[in-house]
Amino acid sequence: MISAETLYADKNNLKIARNEWVTSGVEETRPLGTRGELKFFERLLKEGFEVYTPIFDFGIDCIVRTKTGRFREVQVKTRDSSTKSGRDFDVKQFKPRENYFIVCHFADTDDFWIVPSEIFLENVINKEEEDAKIPWRVHLSDKLMNEWKMYKNNFDQLRHE
Repeated sequence: MISAETLYADKNNLKIARNEWVTSGVEETRPLGTRGELKFFERLLKEGFEVYTPIFDFGIDCIVRTKTGRFREVQVKTRDSSTKSGRDFDVKQFKPRENYFIVCHFADTDDFWIVPSEIFLENVINKEEEDAKIPWRVHLSDKLMNEWKMYKNNFDQLRHE
């Protein structure tokens, strides 16, 4: 089994400058987003994926190779649903594409909604914002979680074309 600790040991040159890695079983003060990314990477590795992480974060947190050798780009967003704004997922404005997925992760339940970028964009509540500096927001309400139930912890869609 590969843990975040092993990932750190194997990939220590990826984010060492920011010192934001998770140590399993220890109370952490690391940024929530970084912990969410590492949880997602760990889950991908457990599921048998080939995972590539960029050295710098420009809106893609990892790239996953499919069974046919093509690639999926993934952006991971983590929230704590028990907080006031814990269901609001903000993503920098992007051009939707078939191979780009937004992952909405709740840290308190450890669930991942793996959503195609086109579907994410259809549910943005502030699309009228023309300023590219303002991120797009999806509010993952109970209603939307029900509509998106096919995306909850659905890692297979990253596996297939």
